[in-house]
Amino acid sequence: MLIFCHLCIGAIIGLFLARRTGNTRMVALAAIGSILPDLVDKPLGYFVYGDILGHGRFYLHTLLFLLVLAGAGAFVLYFYRSNLVALVAGLVGLHQVMDLMWLTPVTWFYPFMGAPPVEIPVELGGWLFAIEVESLSEWVFLGVLLLIVLAVLHRRQVLPFGALALLVLGIAAVAGLSGLPLHLVPDNSGETGLMFALVSFAGFLGLWLYDRIGREEGAIGGAVSSR
Repeated sequence: MLIFCHLCIGAIIGLFLARRTGNTRMVALAAIGSILPDLVDKPLGYFVYGDILGHGRFYLHTLLFLLVLAGAGAFVLYFYRSNLVALVAGLVGLHQVMDLMWLTPVTWFYPFMGAPPVEIPVELGGWLFAIEVESLSEWVFLGVLLLIVLAVLHRRQVLPFGALALLVLGIAAVAGLSGLPLHLVPDNSGETGLMFALVSFAGFLGLWLYDRIGREEGAIGGAVSSR
């Protein structure tokens, strides 16, 4: 999965956290937590270890890191009554699920299965530009992200448009529309396509539920005030 996909799902989770805590900063925190593995591993993989690995999945994409972070989250929650570290651990775990890390067990179980796989180093400029600009999905996720930002700014009426966009994207992924001029997904493998569809539908359901709950609360509040 690419960056805007991770960010979008993290931001949707953040919407529910913001509703629960009353702190809209949770949207940004959840979004950043959802891309934390890429924020660390991609610079390492492409710039530091580029001649050795040639890819951007290393330390923070491992199961070992996830378990250590989850343990730290449980410790902080128990002794300091703060769930922020546990939240980040959950988002890192979600990132690994969305990246289908179990399909590359040498990386996921590093260092217990030896060195991570070596790939041909990529040309960062053209490669990153191509996968971001030519992936139709990234434009949709970016648009939904902008709608979520507007919702945080008390313009919640835009959320149904984001939910509809993700629903259409999920249906398109299931239909396997691979003949489009712009690539629907960055990877045409069956596993990635299935996960991509599930993520799109989950995002649609999340935005729909958030909008539905908000409308019901607004209706209840209006009925109470009219009395």
